[in-house]
Amino acid sequence: MLSGGKWNSELLEAAYNGGGPLPDLYGGAPAWVNDSVLNTRNRNGLLSFCFWWANGQWYRGGTDTSGELDAPTPAIWTPDATVAAMVTQAGESTTQACQALLEVTTEGTATVDDVAAVFDDRPDAQVYAAANQLSLAGLLAE
Repeated sequence: MLSGGKWNSELLEAAYNGGGPLPDLYGGAPAWVNDSVLNTRNRNGLLSFCFWWANGQWYRGGTDTSGELDAPTPAIWTPDATVAAMVTQAGESTTQACQALLEVTTEGTATVDDVAAVFDDRPDAQVYAAANQLSLAGLLAE
């Protein structure tokens, strides 16, 4: 799941201030694409892109939202860049745990303990919510 928005979305500007239609973000989406996995911007009508992974590929609704991705998404095109983005969020001391989590998720064998290891020093982390995201993507071990 990849969903979010940018503050100056041309799609939302056209819909809210130009009288145009709201972007079709969810057309064809599976039932699991709902509030439990969407970026919280959807609660205020500020979501401007939504992609989901299914059957080995990415999908989106009917509106081309590729122009919405540059600002709100990190550069995660390589494993090293992905780990760097993870460490930016989780803290410098988590590099090894982030590398390990990325490795097991790409194999589809991640566990709740792998997720928890990234957040060892953050007792407020929502480990089970994060593990649920991996489970929905088919990356958590059964």
